[in-house]
Amino acid sequence: MSDKFASRWTEADGWPFVYATGDATGYSFHGDFQNGWDVNVLQNAIDYCNNPNDDTINGVADACSYFKMIPAAQAQSCQLSSVVQEGVDGPFAKLPGCNPIQAGPGDATLYTDDNCPA
Repeated sequence: MSDKFASRWTEADGWPFVYATGDATGYSFHGDFQNGWDVNVLQNAIDYCNNPNDDTINGVADACSYFKMIPAAQAQSCQLSSVVQEGVDGPFAKLPGCNPIQAGPGDATLYTDDNCPA
């Protein structure tokens, strides 16, 4: 846990964070699909910005000449209105939908509307 959070929760409280997948351990996989990429830009970045001899290997986006970077303040000022009206600020009593928290160590159970636990 980072120093910023270390003093906010005691050991007795346990780990307070849960991924959107329902994973309370941090061992699951999660990916976001970003639509709208120019296909050539994305392919060039994949093909040429994974160089072990520069910062692209470390994920420094500025080091990839195929990306057009904009200042953070400009990016942060670009906001869309919510498409779905739902609470997005936590903490939450449970995750949205049928997505119960599953701490493992076994594989998570995939639930549907038909077998969703209460």
